[in-house]
Amino acid sequence: MKAPDIPRGLTNSIFLGDCLQLFRQLPDNCVDLIISSPPYNIGKPYEEKQPLDSYLKQQAEVLRHCWRVLGRTGSIFWQVGSYVKRGAHTPLDIKVFPILEALGMVPRNRIVWLRTHGLHARNRFSCRHETILWFTKSDNYKFLLDPIRVPQLYPEKTSWRQRNKGQLTGHPLGKNPGDVWAFRNVKHNHEEQTIHPSQFPEDLVERVVLATTEPRDLVLDPYMGVGTVAVAARDLKRRFVGAETNPSYHAVALHRLSGEPDESGNFPNLKTLRQYAERHEISDLSRFTFTKQVGETPTPGDRARIFAEYMHLRAFEETAEGESESSAFRRGHIGHDGRIKKVPERRQTKQLAIWGEGD
Repeated sequence: MKAPDIPRGLTNSIFLGDCLQLFRQLPDNCVDLIISSPPYNIGKPYEEKQPLDSYLKQQAEVLRHCWRVLGRTGSIFWQVGSYVKRGAHTPLDIKVFPILEALGMVPRNRIVWLRTHGLHARNRFSCRHETILWFTKSDNYKFLLDPIRVPQLYPEKTSWRQRNKGQLTGHPLGKNPGDVWAFRNVKHNHEEQTIHPSQFPEDLVERVVLATTEPRDLVLDPYMGVGTVAVAARDLKRRFVGAETNPSYHAVALHRLSGEPDESGNFPNLKTLRQYAERHEISDLSRFTFTKQVGETPTPGDRARIFAEYMHLRAFEETAEGESESSAFRRGHIGHDGRIKKVPERRQTKQLAIWGEGD
């Protein structure tokens, strides 16, 4: 059954205004995928902090509209963090989960997105992950595994069982990436960084779009921010629609989608500049600039230090295993009574970009 068309002019556009205004223009069952990261309600510069009950009531209204416009074979990926008040820590996914269930949606995965850097807590364990909830509207949903397979740890492993003895056990394209993801955080020295303090990485959105949609499907982000979902959808030959209330973020999103410099030769981020240079076969980037630029001259794409997500995950596993065996107590710096016995000597060293966050 063909999904109903959305009004002319909304396809491949970002509405400047509240998403509830956009929803009023969208017919039922018209969207194939919804992926978004709503405001966390923790008082970031782009949001106004509300009481938790008010925030959840607002989210329930938005999610009700998401359910209405989502097609029967569609999926919703809702990425959330935590709400903290006077030291009490409330993971927002446990609050959003029953809202989606009450709409009759079916939970498929609770995805953990590792965040290897962040603030260091003093009175609780530092938060190093966020959550992405994946729900579908029905049991008849799209999931395309092959496009998102990742390399096997042991691709040449063979079976020892008699029937298949000696045959390769893994899929030739790789394995299922699992529900623990380690995509890079878009911060300093990340080529996708714009003025937004907490934007999606494009490769995370790419995985979701490839796994749950097909070319020409419609992808919705009701909190579009600086347009990462729109950019990823467009690059993968999908259609998009979304809303953003902040005029500055909306302008950056449109600038990214244009792929062109502004009148002063500036780009919204380094990646857009590099793509422009590649399209026009420009090797000298010195006449261009990009927002958040630190160095004197932008570097071309062949200078990028970017690693695949599975490499970040392996690096995290190695780091976590090492940390589990290397507490201050085990290293002899803390006694059984919790008091410091000796402080280790430290020296300044240059931090290596092991997470691929270099330029």
